[in-house]
Amino acid sequence: MTPTPRPVSLSMRCPHCGLADVAAGPKRSEVIAWFTCPSCGHDWSARVRNGRPVTEMVIEVLAPQAVRA
Repeated sequence: MTPTPRPVSLSMRCPHCGLADVAAGPKRSEVIAWFTCPSCGHDWSARVRNGRPVTEMVIEVLAPQAVRA
C-alpha cells in the first residue's frame, strides 16, 4: 500500500458561522483534522480522506460549560 502524502494546506468552511477557508490546526493527522474558526472561535474536527476533509463527518466540539451533567 502506498502511503498518502500529508496535505500541505487543509481548510474548510466553519459549520457554525460559515467563514470559508478555516485552516486546520497543527495537531492534525492523516485521519483527523482539528479546526478553530478565527471569526467565531468555534472548535470542530473532521475526518480526512484523500487529503481533504469529509464535511459530512464533521464532529462538533462542545465547550465544557455547554455540557450538562
